[in-house]
Formats: sequence, C-alpha cells, structure tokens
Amino acid sequence: AVVSTQSTGNFARSQSWGSTGQRWCAVENGNQIPGTLTGPGEPALDCSALPACLENEASLAHLSVDNFYPMGLNRPECNAAGLFEEVQCHASTGYCWCVDPATGTETEGTRQGPGGGALA
Repeated sequence: AVVSTQSTGNFARSQSWGSTGQRWCAVENGNQIPGTLTGPGEPALDCSALPACLENEASLAHLSVDNFYPMGLNRPECNAAGLFEEVQCHASTGYCWCVDPATGTETEGTRQGPGGGALA
C-alpha cells in the first residue's frame, strides 16, 4: 500500500494501493472508513466531502480494532450512495426507527422495540 501521511504524522484522508488500483478514505489513525473502498476503474470518492452516513462512519472508524467495533456501539447503516438507510436498528437493543436518508435524523414517533412490527 502507498501509505499517505500528513506533516502532523497522521494518515492522510485519501489512501491507495498502487498495484491493485484500490482507493479508500481513512481516519487519522489509518483505519479505513467502511463503505469507501473503490476498485480499479471505479471513480474514487472525494474523501474531503463524504455523504453524511459515511462521515458518521468516519467519526467511529478510529474505534475499530481489526474491523471489530466495541460491543453495544450503534453504527448506522449506509446505502451504496453513502446515505442513511431509511430504517435503522440498534443490534444490541433490538430497537428500530425511521430516519431522513440525507441527515440520519430520526423521524419522530417511529421508534419501536423488539417485535414491534415492520417499519416502512
């Protein structure tokens, strides 16, 4: 991999692997931001202007150890475009709710506990 660093010693936000053509966005400690890996011939993401859900992933990526996150951590689900999935669920509690796909803001009155039925 071509490890890009900043003058501060932190990893640069944009990283690449020259021999494979893969590119991805990273946080300061070098952890890859999930959902940002692109292959050869695919347009690379602008790591300085990620969609809201991927930016949220970036805020949590430093917590990852070998691609595992702390138990109980709520990581929102992003779609292929980097927007929030319309229905979010907390794996540890079983609660689900609807959100605005662009911002991730919870839609008032939609939170349901485990077994509460389908959300649309």
